[in-house]
Amino acid sequence: MVKKTTSTTTKSRSDIAGHAMHFTGRIPSVNEWHGVSHGRIFEKPKYKSAKREMRDNFWSQWVGEKEIDYYVDCTMTLVLWKVRDTDDALKPIFDAIEEAGIIKNDKLIRNIVVGREYHAKNEPDGVFIVFTTVPIEERP
Repeated sequence: MVKKTTSTTTKSRSDIAGHAMHFTGRIPSVNEWHGVSHGRIFEKPKYKSAKREMRDNFWSQWVGEKEIDYYVDCTMTLVLWKVRDTDDALKPIFDAIEEAGIIKNDKLIRNIVVGREYHAKNEPDGVFIVFTTVPIEERP
């Protein structure tokens, strides 16, 4: 299972290549994010709460001096129950990373490689993420 780790060291932007983050807990599905009330779309409280937990966890592990404002590649391993769709878990994870101030905008993620593992129904979801800096000569 994925385990949370934290680091107390401060790194500069040039050291961010290969920065890893972990999360174990409920990863909401993008399909459950919104509701409609009086003609307005809103984030459902359960979705918002799960995303906030991910955001706080990712922020506690961030060792960069400031948010990523350049292109990066992302490699992640998702641990989900077998009936969950992989793609439904991606948006909430990237939204939480963006809201945590780790990346300026998730459109700066150039390539995403996703691995998938399974867990029993009563176990928590998890994700392991590694950001790698895109070399300057390869940036658009």
